[in-house]
Amino acid sequence: MLNLETVFSNPILKQSNNLLKVRICFYSISYVHLVVVASLLLTIDFSKSEDPNIRLYQQTRWKLITAWFNLFTMVYFPTCIYCDWRDLRGEAHWRHVKILNQFRDLCFTSILLPTTAFGDILFWRVWNKDRELIAPLKIHEIVPFWTQHCMHTVSLIIMLVDLALVRRERPKNMVPGLALLSTFLIAYTVVCINSYMNEEYIYPGLKQFTGFKIPALIAYFFIENLFYYFSQWLIIDMVWGNGNKKMLKVAPVTEKLRSARLGWYGHVMRRNENEVGKRVLTMNVDGYRGRGRPKKKWMDCVKNDMGKRGVSEEMVYDRRVWKEKTYCTDPR
Repeated sequence: MLNLETVFSNPILKQSNNLLKVRICFYSISYVHLVVVASLLLTIDFSKSEDPNIRLYQQTRWKLITAWFNLFTMVYFPTCIYCDWRDLRGEAHWRHVKILNQFRDLCFTSILLPTTAFGDILFWRVWNKDRELIAPLKIHEIVPFWTQHCMHTVSLIIMLVDLALVRRERPKNMVPGLALLSTFLIAYTVVCINSYMNEEYIYPGLKQFTGFKIPALIAYFFIENLFYYFSQWLIIDMVWGNGNKKMLKVAPVTEKLRSARLGWYGHVMRRNENEVGKRVLTMNVDGYRGRGRPKKKWMDCVKNDMGKRGVSEEMVYDRRVWKEKTYCTDPR
């Protein structure tokens, strides 16, 4: 029998430098793919078509939801590459890197994942039922079929891989994320309604919606995006083992160990210079380290911990500030 407690408490992936390198390569390839496909599609001149429905796409292609989330992706991928590169260099504690990481996570969880999942899954569901509900059939003579997979299959795969490769945690307060998602959905809904009122149908299938069907379609649009927003946290908990810790309200053991090391280091460093513990900690031992990769010392761990918490050796003498920066509290 499947033990859900085991599934959500034991992480499938662990953060490491190798994982960071994999992510940098992944984002670089994904960005190149996006730029190549976008460059190809943007060079297509729909205005030269004899079909008025196809000529309409010269203006409306920027109103497609695929175009909207791909514009966000054009900014998202370079941000991810830069943040992971800084993290690989041990500079993740820098203030601007922390801000970019917050933007990166908020952008992905609140906009990219829900809207990409909604757009791509709905696209293929409608495509298999009736292609003319998405676009005129003659448009496929202009837009290569393989680009449909690039825009609506590869994009979803990239988002799912990203969801698994990047460590994220369920936010304590989901209001900011839901507010951002709602703002995005409302903005897109307004654009679609405005085009609909001007008889400029972004998708031919919208012609079938009249009267009460329009509010029903808008409600469906919001509900399905919210479904994907909340579903992603289950995957994150499963991959990174955060679910059981959140339910038990216990901080990760790695954070507890980091807090204990920094606490003891601060305690020793604030003692008198003649104390045995401080003399041993700061003394230099004569001799040479052996060949090959040197064994990791306790102080190596402490320096790495200080980088993770964004503290320096000068701060250790202010006990109040040191405790605020290094003490690990359990989530409420």
